[in-house]
Amino acid sequence: MRALFAIFGLWLAAAPSAAQTSAALILAEERMDRVRQLVEAGAMPRKALDDARDEVAEERDNAILRATLYARIELERMTPDRNRDMIAAAERQVNRRKAKLAEAEKLVELQARGRDTLDPLRADVARAEQVHELALGRARLFDELASMAAAENELDQPAGEPRDGTRIAERFAGEGAVPSAAKLRAVEAAFEKHFGQTLPVSARGATELHRSMGFDHTGRMDIGVKPDSKEGAWLRRLLETMRVPYLAFHGAVAGQSTAAHIHIGPPSNKIKRAD
Repeated sequence: MRALFAIFGLWLAAAPSAAQTSAALILAEERMDRVRQLVEAGAMPRKALDDARDEVAEERDNAILRATLYARIELERMTPDRNRDMIAAAERQVNRRKAKLAEAEKLVELQARGRDTLDPLRADVARAEQVHELALGRARLFDELASMAAAENELDQPAGEPRDGTRIAERFAGEGAVPSAAKLRAVEAAFEKHFGQTLPVSARGATELHRSMGFDHTGRMDIGVKPDSKEGAWLRRLLETMRVPYLAFHGAVAGQSTAAHIHIGPPSNKIKRAD
């Protein structure tokens, strides 16, 4: 999980800003309108309009990826629909680049263009495939977060064997109350000082995912460590010393995702919905 976050961090450095993405889309749409007028007037070939439409589609997909894959904190605000849109946008970009490469290869076969002109197109395909892999990786992170939320959802199920193999390693009541922001900051600082790395927070506070599942996650944190790992055991001892309540999950969704994590704070409250 940490490795994927590191990859995303490196990719963000090269990601376009939201303003740049928006401006590029506006310009692409304006160019498409001008090209359409020229094509209808017979001043440009139909192919020019197809290329302009591809440019608009490309910028629209860039906008989707900017709001999902490239966003610095978007994982906590992701929803299943955004997840699907992100992957679909990345797939469309791969398909468009492959189509351009295939078209160019046909022209090379007809000796209408040089073989060396294929290299930049192949590089474009490789870059798009890399973005697609990053999107799939981010989707896996979201699925892991969803599994964590599902594990907490099992706490409200009737007594008996939990669904999907959920297992709670330990439940510590502590003071029982939602920990203060100051306490949570102290936990993060202590972890970073002890391990020389930031606390791997998977979900901080009320995320859209938790709300979509009917849970108020306000004031809680989910930490992506296995409870019985070195980091997990140390964190649990710290929380117990500080009297901070927590739930330690061994896993959820057997055979699909470990979802092992430590939920800091009391169980999330059910959101009361109006009838």
